[in-house]
Amino acid sequence: MLARVFTLAILLPVVPSHAAVITLQNNNSRTQIDPTSSAGQFNWIVDGTNHLAQQWFWIKVGAGSATPISSLSAPAIVSQTVNSVTLSYTGTGSGVMVQTTFTVNGGVTGSGVSGIPISISVSNLSAAATNISVFQFANFDLNASAGNDLLNIASIPPSGVILQSEGATMTTVKSGMDAFNQWQGGSPASVLGPGAGSVLSGSLGDSPALNAQIGPGDESWAVQWNATLAASGTIGSTFGVSGEDSLQNGVPGQNLPTLGDFNLDGFADRADLSALLNALSDLSKFKSQPQINGSELFLRQLGNFEMLPTAIMEPVDNLDLQEEIDYLANQGAGSLTAVPEPDSFVLICLGGAALPFSRLRLRRPEVS
Repeated sequence: MLARVFTLAILLPVVPSHAAVITLQNNNSRTQIDPTSSAGQFNWIVDGTNHLAQQWFWIKVGAGSATPISSLSAPAIVSQTVNSVTLSYTGTGSGVMVQTTFTVNGGVTGSGVSGIPISISVSNLSAAATNISVFQFANFDLNASAGNDLLNIASIPPSGVILQSEGATMTTVKSGMDAFNQWQGGSPASVLGPGAGSVLSGSLGDSPALNAQIGPGDESWAVQWNATLAASGTIGSTFGVSGEDSLQNGVPGQNLPTLGDFNLDGFADRADLSALLNALSDLSKFKSQPQINGSELFLRQLGNFEMLPTAIMEPVDNLDLQEEIDYLANQGAGSLTAVPEPDSFVLICLGGAALPFSRLRLRRPEVS
């Protein structure tokens, strides 16, 4: 789904364009960005309800302090459409150029579904290698409410994912990105700082423990990537990460799905392999369970091992068996060698019916 990228940057002049508050919209969704201050992205309105107080990037260059990217220079609009904008900041003092892109992909009116793909790249403008840290801070106030949110920061190599939900209506936002080096969750003031372990301190505190849920409360989060940029004009002089915020309104009374939890007991473990096999034999019957309530979206979340954005999550099929095995092994579920080879086992269970439905599942290329 996502890639951390080091490249050789060919830096072209950016023609400055006056940047006031920028509004992007598509279908049922609208978001606003103040590119001149740390307010950054400050609204995400889906079907008339705002779910975001603030989301923006900070950068630390060398031994300097962490500052919002908007403090590097006045923003230049590289490109803009109705639903997307690319901004550029050139820090002559810091020796880096930052570009970030925000896009809003709304869903059908009334669906409560929306996505915002985001990317950021940092290029070294100096003749010497430079150490940088990039911080993403997000304060989602789901359903226009600052309280009652649950937060879970998870690391699922080679990606990372943050899940935030509000229990009353099960509105959830999933933020997926390239695997981060450090993280922090908690109240907006504690995460942004300037206290220890905050964004403004320049080094996040790795709290709470990964996969540990916190809340309910006014929760926010930040993640941090650390990199060394090669000298300008050489390979490795640009670093980039990307991800997507995906918002959805769940079915009332429906719990947030746990990745790989096909027996719906709240945990992903060896027992879910046989549950997945049973599900594959009759997916319609599996979806009719009260916990799923017929939701194809819920089902796809259970098997979204690639951490794809909501809009392009793939249907559950026999390929998810091997992905479930790999995922459980990565999560420390122990040896799974006793489990039959997935393709042959599925063919036995489904009477050979799985083969005609096999399809190519595109995977993210490895980046070295």
